[in-house]
Amino acid sequence: MQTPIQQTRHADTSSLLLSFFPYAIACVVLSALPLFSYAHDAPPGVPPACGRMSGLAMPKDAFPPLPMGMPQPFFAQLDLTDEQQDKVFKLMHDKAPALFENEKIARRAMQELQQLTRSERFDAAKAKSKAEAHGKALAELAYLNTVIQAQIWSVLSAEQRKQIYARSTYLHKK
Repeated sequence: MQTPIQQTRHADTSSLLLSFFPYAIACVVLSALPLFSYAHDAPPGVPPACGRMSGLAMPKDAFPPLPMGMPQPFFAQLDLTDEQQDKVFKLMHDKAPALFENEKIARRAMQELQQLTRSERFDAAKAKSKAEAHGKALAELAYLNTVIQAQIWSVLSAEQRKQIYARSTYLHKK
């Protein structure tokens, strides 16, 4: 048998839980709303999130996982042979140090630029040199990525290239 104090405590706990229940439901529903934006029809062979997003905004799970060293979006649905996978891996592996180094330079230059904006005394010459270093690193990254993609393109068969053209044509119509 419960004492009156225990009954009151139980009633207070129950009413407290019931008062928060609608808020909990609302939070769950509202947090799930962004997931509905990913639901749309896409043609066969095109990953669902791929039709609306591109570039850096691409979610990591939009494409199935590929072997290590493979550029994800470019090969998401291609059926590469073992020989092609080896060639692509070697290309990516050979360029990885240069890519990493330029990413590091660009990131460091951007951090230094951000620090300059918050400093007591703004040094325009230093800001210009850091901005140029950042731009040079980004230009080198763009060049390296273009070289890598061109080399990988040469590894693909005519049918695989057609698949990529079909996918990119669909994406650019959106």
